[in-house]
Amino acid sequence: MVHPILEKETNAPTGVTELIIAKNRHGKRGSVNVQDRLDICRFVGMSFPVEERGAA
Repeated sequence: MVHPILEKETNAPTGVTELIIAKNRHGKRGSVNVQDRLDICRFVGMSFPVEERGAA
């Protein structure tokens, strides 16, 4: 599943997407924040933590 992170006030994309790993045969489940490069259809790993922008 892919969940783009949006600005709270404007609903504008922040350039960060949360990838949710819901099923993994022999690995852990969880979520990962990645930088989205949707202009070239690519996700890039982030080297810094992303602060939460509000609970949903």
